[in-house]
Amino acid sequence: MFEKIGKFAAKFRYPIVAVWIGLALAVLLFAPDLSEVVTSDQRSYLPAGEASVIADEIAAEYFPDQASPSQAVLVIHSENGPVAEGANGAYLADLTAWLENELPSDVVGQVLSPTDPNLADRLVSEDGQVAMIFVGLLGADEDPAVLTALDAMRAKVAKAPAGLTGYVTGSAAIVNDYMTSALESADRTTLITIFLVIIILLLIYRTPVAPIVPLATIGLALVVSRGVVAWLGQMGMVVSSVTDVFLVVLLFGAGTDYCLFLVSRFREYTADDLPGPESARRTLGRVGETIASSAGTVIVGMMALSFADMKLFATTGPSLALGVAIALIAGLTLTPALLAILGKWAFWPGGAHHAQRGGFWGRLARWVTARPWVPLILALLVLVPLTIYGQGATRSFDLLSDLPDEVPSKAGFNLLSERFGAGEMQPLDVILTDIPDPRSPEGMAHVEEVTQRLLAVEGVADVRSLTLPAGQD
Repeated sequence: MFEKIGKFAAKFRYPIVAVWIGLALAVLLFAPDLSEVVTSDQRSYLPAGEASVIADEIAAEYFPDQASPSQAVLVIHSENGPVAEGANGAYLADLTAWLENELPSDVVGQVLSPTDPNLADRLVSEDGQVAMIFVGLLGADEDPAVLTALDAMRAKVAKAPAGLTGYVTGSAAIVNDYMTSALESADRTTLITIFLVIIILLLIYRTPVAPIVPLATIGLALVVSRGVVAWLGQMGMVVSSVTDVFLVVLLFGAGTDYCLFLVSRFREYTADDLPGPESARRTLGRVGETIASSAGTVIVGMMALSFADMKLFATTGPSLALGVAIALIAGLTLTPALLAILGKWAFWPGGAHHAQRGGFWGRLARWVTARPWVPLILALLVLVPLTIYGQGATRSFDLLSDLPDEVPSKAGFNLLSERFGAGEMQPLDVILTDIPDPRSPEGMAHVEEVTQRLLAVEGVADVRSLTLPAGQD
């Protein structure tokens, strides 16, 4: 079967190259940008039956004015006296009025500021140097209107008077900075990966032409894969913000392997003075099955992730499987087509030659096959301790831990954690259902009992409830 595919690819080599270029151009022109459809909202990854998801739905139904989908927190740090007094206090009042009156009312909801005497004790640090303003946002963290409002807030606090430093943090700002950092990482990863692949291929083949084949194959496959995943995201599939980075690494890693199989075998046939199309046909006939089985294993493994309860894995796996499948199709069609076109010129200027049977790799192969138990034991001695150690790795879904310390949203969060405690900015909400009317004596007693139980939990700094509205202090 694969020899027939090779014959087809060699015969229609020019149309095949044109089709792949056309597909890539169509994706670039008409597909949405992958960065516009990805999400890093942890809540969107959770199964519908999780307690936190149910609690969010209940809060949105019964407390619509307080249950904002996202939030921003403006942090003002004073270096010239109390942050809420004198000229500094006047700036906080102006900033609060600007938030309430100048930003769109369909984007900005409730604003909680230390200018409210009832909130000043909670929103100003004990040393009086740091204040925070909560801004409830009426859209998801990644909504364009929310991002526009965030940009306006950042620009506003950047113009704070001398002696005051402003930060914008909160869930919306953190997610936005995380997305920006992820996209920058994807760009860097792509460039570094391409550079390393070029270096490796140049060292292996010692020709500037042969590396063009895998780079063209993988590059076009990556463009098409990103476009298809972006279309799926536009149609409603949850696409993780890490998908783009994984696609780059996986396609360049696996795709380069597939192409190396083909190019190496093609070199053997062209060294026997076979024409390019015939060499391409025989090449795919000999190694096509190996490539397909290798890619198939990866595809099945990635698709298995679709059964995970966590949507982060359930959606990332199929996206990567789709990318590998497209890379496989490119490897079985585009790569032999390019090789058939190039022929012996693929190995210019040194020319094609048979692989040397001696040298380091030959000696290593003879040693491994003569004493297979020795390398097996050596490999186990290295890998088993690492495997055992890896089982104790701490898993974290903390977005902040992935961000550089100098990112404004993280710097603001760290400042709040230092002066207020992390829970002040991102407290946990406990929703009580199926209880007596909270306004009745029986209901108040029930709320008080839960409040005291929560206060007794290790790690809980404070609780605010119907019976303890201001907390313990």
